[in-house]
Amino acid sequence: MDTKVRSEKDSSWHEDEGISSDPSNWESDYYTGTSLAVVIPGLATRFACYQNYKLTWCKGWTAGNIGDILLNSDDDHLSDAELWFQKAIEADSRNGMRWQLATDHACYADWFKKKGDIQGAKEQLTKAIDLFKECGAEAG
Repeated sequence: MDTKVRSEKDSSWHEDEGISSDPSNWESDYYTGTSLAVVIPGLATRFACYQNYKLTWCKGWTAGNIGDILLNSDDDHLSDAELWFQKAIEADSRNGMRWQLATDHACYADWFKKKGDIQGAKEQLTKAIDLFKECGAEAG
């Protein structure tokens, strides 16, 4: 798989990391999260996949995975994790991926829990449970 990523503001390519080769452009890549790839090894490939997917249903799944990685990497990336969970929820809602959307809400509940917002976590878990039930899951 070709992991080349083109920065929106920079026409240069950086194949190894999937980010702009000019550090001054990393902030412009923030929307895609590629600036974080410098800090957390292994994320560059996921960012590149997210940007290059032609199958729209993959975007939500990948965004959720990136959010989960950021959530569990350290507390310095909690705001970044929240953005990726929101991207996952938006993409999976738009694409009708109900089961994956339920998973997104469950992971987002973990984010709220880590922030100490128990009410927010409960709201996300309730959404997740309702979606899982819509998909035919039963409590055991």
